Parts: sequence; structure tokens; C-alpha cells
Amino acid sequence: YKSIPFPEAIQTVNRQAAGSALYWIAICQLDRSQPGTAITSFESYRRQYPDDMWFYPSLMNQALAELAQGRRDAAMKTLIEADQESNPDQRHAATLLRRLQEAEVSAAGTETETETETAVGPADPPQQQSDPTTE
Repeated sequence: YKSIPFPEAIQTVNRQAAGSALYWIAICQLDRSQPGTAITSFESYRRQYPDDMWFYPSLMNQALAELAQGRRDAAMKTLIEADQESNPDQRHAATLLRRLQEAEVSAAGTETETETETAVGPADPPQQQSDPTTE
């Protein structure tokens, strides 16, 4: 078949619509509780349309999908990519990233305490000092 020669303006709109459609398909996949499929669609969207208007929203939503799968490390990597000055939602990306990092540090501290308690036993309660004024 011979392709129809559309004017450049129509071709540009068609490319933008195709990119937007792929982004919104990924959003629908998230809405249908299909985070793995959505992640693949978001990645495909960014590969095919790296300069499109949904680039940063696709990163933010991909990070949420990765969190839904329990993949904190992957979400953190995605949020690092989204934490850019050119991202209109940079503050949100930075906040989510900071909270994940803080939770990771907190969890690591809890694991260390638990490992120590398991190896040594629970920490002894502090000994009460005798008050020399009452003796």
C-alpha cells in the first residue's frame, strides 16, 4: 500500500497523539492493577518519545508502580532519574525519594538492633541509680 502524504503539521500532531496514547495506556494498566505491564509501557513510551510532554509524569508513575510491586530499589532509581530541575514535579520526586531513603536507613537500623538482640539477647533495662539522699 502506498502511504498518504500528510502535511508536516498533521504528522507532528499524529506523533504527539501516538505518544500520549502510549502514556495513557500505561495509566489505564495501573488503574487495572497491572503495574508490571504499566512499567513496560512507561519505559517504552520514554524510549520512543524522549522529548514528549509526559516524560516526567511517566517516571513518577513508574516509580509508584514499582512501589506497588514492592521494588523499593527500582523505585528509588526511577525517582533519582525524575529528580531533575526540568521536571515540574521535582519537589514531589525529591520528597518521595527522601522518604524512601529515610525508610531504608530506619529499616537498616531496626534490622541491626534485631540482629544484635538475637545474638546477645534483648538489651537490659537501665539500672536505677540509688539516690544517696534517701539512704
